[in-house]
Parts: sequence; structure tokens; C-alpha cells
Amino acid sequence: MKRRETIISTVTKSKSIPSARERNNPFESFLTKLSNQGVDLSADGLVGNIVYQPPSDTFEQKMICQAIYYVANNEQRKARDCLKSIGMSSFNAKGWIKEEQAVQKRNPSEKEKYFQKPMPNEFKVDSLN
Repeated sequence: MKRRETIISTVTKSKSIPSARERNNPFESFLTKLSNQGVDLSADGLVGNIVYQPPSDTFEQKMICQAIYYVANNEQRKARDCLKSIGMSSFNAKGWIKEEQAVQKRNPSEKEKYFQKPMPNEFKVDSLN
């Protein structure tokens, strides 16, 4: 009987539905998960508070910069349209926007650069006409 109980308990554990806390968010990176758990990654010199701003040379880079600008101004729909215009699926664009919101929440100075300010000229795409 002992072996049967062991088998039943292991099968029950493997088939149980994970709680909301145990579920994996496909949009969160490992460092984001640690940061959300309250681990200060910059205290031990593991990760510095550096946010990379992509250059705005090509069309794709300008669209990403525009999406960052629109996320800072709480216009997720326009940000998603920018990301979809460079070939990103709607699902991936939604995940990218959530991750960018998390970055701007952790680094308020990133949001302050663009919040309620006009879009920088280097982010604007020149028309082909």
C-alpha cells in the first residue's frame, strides 16, 4: 500500500494546476522576476540601472523609438501600431509593451524624458512622397 500511495501522490502533484503565483509569464525576463520579488540587483553590482536607448537610423529603429515614446505617454494602441508596422505580431507587440511599461516603472527617468513632451524629430519617419 505504501508504494501505491506514493505513486498516487506524485501523480496528483504533477497534474495539479499551478497557482497564479507559480504560473510563468512569458513576457517577463529572469531579471524582471527577481526585481518583482524585491531583490535589489544593483546593490551587489550584479546589474546596473542602465537603460539602452536604441539608435534612430533605420525605419525599424525609428518605429521602436516611437513605440517607446507612445508607451511613456500611455498610448498603447499607437505603440502597438508602430510595432506591427515593422512586422511584429500583435501578441508579441503586446508583450513588448508590457515589458517596456515595466522598464519605465523601474526607471522613472526614462518616462520623464518623453511624458507630455513633443516627439523628438529624430524619431519621426520621413515620408517617401
